[in-house]
Parts: sequence; structure tokens; C-alpha cells
Amino acid sequence: MFLLRRLVALSLFLLIAPVVQSQGITADTPLRPVTRTFAITNARVVQSPGRVLDRATVVIRGGLIAEVGENVSPPSDADIIEGDSLTVYAGFIDAFSHVGVTEPEGEDDEVDDPGNPTNDRAGIVPQRDVRTMLNPSDSAIKDLRNLGFAVAHIAPNGAMLPGQGVAILLRNAQRFENTQGIVLTGPLSIYAQFERSPGVYPSTTMGIMAKMRDLFIEAGRRRQAVRQYFDDPDGRSRPAYDPVLEPLTRALDGDLPLYFRVEDTNEAFRALNITDELGLPLVLVGLPWSTPITDRLSGRDITAIAPLALPDTVATDTTAMAIPVPTPIAGATITIHQRRARSYRDLDNERAALSAQRAAAVGRYESNAATLAAAEIPFSFSTYEAKPGDIRANLRRMIAAGLNSDDALAALTTSPAELLDLPMLGTVEEGKMANLVVTDGDYFADETKVRYVFVEGIRHEAEEDKEIEGADPDAVVDATGTWSYTVSTPGGEQEGTFTITGSGSSLSGTIETDETIEVNNVTLEGNLLTFSFSQSGMGIINVSGVIEGNSFSGTASVGSMGSFSMTATRPG
Repeated sequence: MFLLRRLVALSLFLLIAPVVQSQGITADTPLRPVTRTFAITNARVVQSPGRVLDRATVVIRGGLIAEVGENVSPPSDADIIEGDSLTVYAGFIDAFSHVGVTEPEGEDDEVDDPGNPTNDRAGIVPQRDVRTMLNPSDSAIKDLRNLGFAVAHIAPNGAMLPGQGVAILLRNAQRFENTQGIVLTGPLSIYAQFERSPGVYPSTTMGIMAKMRDLFIEAGRRRQAVRQYFDDPDGRSRPAYDPVLEPLTRALDGDLPLYFRVEDTNEAFRALNITDELGLPLVLVGLPWSTPITDRLSGRDITAIAPLALPDTVATDTTAMAIPVPTPIAGATITIHQRRARSYRDLDNERAALSAQRAAAVGRYESNAATLAAAEIPFSFSTYEAKPGDIRANLRRMIAAGLNSDDALAALTTSPAELLDLPMLGTVEEGKMANLVVTDGDYFADETKVRYVFVEGIRHEAEEDKEIEGADPDAVVDATGTWSYTVSTPGGEQEGTFTITGSGSSLSGTIETDETIEVNNVTLEGNLLTFSFSQSGMGIINVSGVIEGNSFSGTASVGSMGSFSMTATRPG
């Protein structure tokens, strides 16, 4: 297809069009060049949690916040955003996630001696840099950005020591031919977890703790040997470089904190025990319920990262009325029936009791962030394992469970900026990076919509999840074969072919432009087919549409250039 080569010629028009509309420019008015200077005027500006300007202007220039205040005049070259009904926040920071990270390969290979595997096979790869696994075209980046996130601290997938994390900008990937355009920092962390590599030692939680202890003790010995060599090199051999021990030595020195992901309080206690023993700086990631461990965390230099993922809500049966069970919410209790199903006649009461217990467990998770805030334990939020469509609703559930909205905002902005040592982020102040969320009301209100997200001064229009007409998640269709497509653009219709191969969840394919290009992220959910590909000079192009028999109807989205109608047919 010659579609995206010809779209290059349309890019200037499509970029200028929003400026024309916002300024009321007529066909006779000379058009100024596209600008990276913006002014959001007369908006409610939340500079930081609890610090609000009711009616102010924010000026963005060159990727930075140039001015912010109540008496600021927009520059003459600025693209004006009328903010009378808008609220401006600092761009949100995801304190820990795997967004944009590809899965590692080869960690399930067979080994000759499972009791003594290589470090790679055992998942002991702290030297691995997540930047080598970064996929800037991952649709999850866009999903988080639509929610207001501008930066994410990402770490590799893997087993017990998967590698080192960095911070990335959640920018539109189509602007970059490589990953460097979205990487914000070098390594910030070493990631650890109680995760086994299948089929080899260590295969238990205790085994992981023992192995981790041995590794850090050996790293400490190597550190001491290196220091002795440089203090007195005569008669000594310089310790050999060890790619596994070197980053662990940096963790012992405090240069790379250990981000330890835990799934429950038992794992949290174990992570605390081993890091206390080894004298390691610790960030506790993913703690879903903190009440049993707040005494251990209070007053210490330990930061918690609370999950934005929550279990589904559970309705409590009103017939469960026997045993009062306290909840983490002050003054609230849930009463459940005694669990003693002695015969089939007790099953209704048993079901009610189980429902009430599940509701109590959900309540503990919902109030987790409020518990951390009440105990004055520093915490930030993580999107790890959270569905993007649930995140805002989950924040509202946490606020309903006792979390102050200012504390919620801090956990999305100022707290992760401090945790990750990114002083240029987290607040709306002059000189800071222009990462902003622009909404049409209070972010935590149900009816509020995100309008724009600025990432380093680049404006992205937030796209709400929309139901695609005709999409049926329960439909059964076949997407494989060669399709002849037509794309309608302002420059005329463009034609070509794309081919889908494979089956089930393992689909792949190619698309013909003036060259054959491999397509990525091919998914078929019911009758909804989506895929993306990278076109030289254009960046990432996303295609989505509905299959009905041998017909396809959808769109080809070219980032800031817009979306174009796309249809295709397949020989019967």
C-alpha cells in the first residue's frame, strides 16, 4: 500500500488544522508554522496536592513549563487552549510496571542439571537492562497515557532477579524510530521477587531467599576485595569482573535500590527480613494489604508501592448476621454467619458467610492506601496487573474507603517523583518538565473526562475507550488469509494488501506498501482484528476493524495525523 508514504504530504495540513480551529483563522489568513508553544488559559491549576490556583494560565515552551500564574499573558506564538472549564494537574507517574516491556526468551529451556542451572536459566540476571526489551509501540503505553500517566518506572519480566528498571516517557511512539526517544533515565532500580524459574533450583520461596542471600554475601566479599586492591594493589590480583555481582554491589552501596515485589504480607515479611539482614535499601512493591506490617514499616526509610489493581467488589448477603468482623475502615464492621454447614439445610447461611468474608477481604484491599497514609508510610501507586479501564474506578473505591484525595494525588505525582529522584516532575511549576493532565473537572469524580495529556510538551488528545460498531467478543471468525484493502484519505483512496497467518493467540502477518513490512501485536478478540506496524518516516500505524465473513471494516490510525477509514475484502 502506498497509503502512508502519501500521508506524509498530508501531515502539515493535519497538524495545522487544530490551530486553525482554535484561533478562528479563515482561508484568507496566512498560517503560522506549527508550534510547540501552548497556553492553557484561565484554568483551575492544581500545582501540587493541596496547592491550587483557581484561575491561572500555564505556558508551555520547548518541553518545559515556561510560566504558570494568575496574571500570565499568553505568548503571541502560543496555541491557545481555553481552560475556563478545565483543571490542570501534573502528569501522573507510574511507580512500577511492565508497560512496553516484552517477555524474555529462553528461560524455560531444558537443562542437564536442574539443581545447578546457569544464572540465566534460574532467572538471576540483575545485569539485564530493561531498555533492551522495550517496545515503544505497545498499546498499553497509550492506554496509560489516556488515563493521565506521562512517565512510568518499568522493569523487566522474569524470575527472581529479572534485571534493572528505568523511567520512560509515555510519548506517542510513532515519533521515534528507536526506543531512545522515550527513555527518560538510566537504571534506577534492581527488581527482585519470589518468582521461580520453572524446573530448576531455586524452586521454593525458601530456596530463593537462600540463593539471594548467597548472591549478596558474595557481592559484599567482591566489593571488599575490590576496595583492598585499590587501597593496596601490590601483591594482589584485581578481582575479575562479574556481570551478576556488579549490580548487586551497587545495590549494597545504595546506588540501585532493590524494588522487591510481594504478593501478600508473608512475602512482605520475608523481603523485609532478608533486606534487613543484608543492609539493603528496599522499596516494597505491590503490598495489597498493609495492616499486619505497618508497625514494621513505620518510622523507617522504606517506601511502599501500592497496587492500583483491586479485586472485584462483592455484594454481602444481608442474611449473614451472626459474627461481627472488624474492617480497616474506622467504626465499621461486617457481620457474618458462623461457618458450620452441618447439612444441606445450612448451605444458604454458608454461602452468605462466605460472601461476607469475601467482602471483608475486598474492604481490606480497598483501604490499603488509606492505612499507609494514616501510618505516615510514604507510598506511591503502581499499575502492575491493573486493567487500564479499572484504574480510575479503583481510585474512587480507595477514596470511598478512607483515602484522602490529596494523598491519592500525591501518590500519583509528588511521591513517585521523590521516590525515583526525578525532581523535574510531579508539580506544575515554572522550569519543570511539561508533563500535564488536563481534565474537564475533578480527576477523581466519576463523570470527569481527561481531555489532554502533555508529555514533555507534546500534546496528546486523550482517547476514551469507545465501542467499535459491530464488534462482538463472542463471535467466532477466521482472520487468516490475504486481504485487499482500501484506505480513504483526504489525498484520495490508497490500496494494497495485508496477510494474516497463524492461529489462536499466535497470529502474525505482513502488509504491502512500497515494501513488505512485518506487522506486530496481531490480536483477534471475537470479530475485532487489530495490528500495528512501523512505516519509515511515519512511525507506528495502528489498524483495527471488524471482520464479517470475508469483509473487514475499520480504521488506520496515524497518531497525530488522524484516523482514516479502512475496508478490506478476502477472496471467498
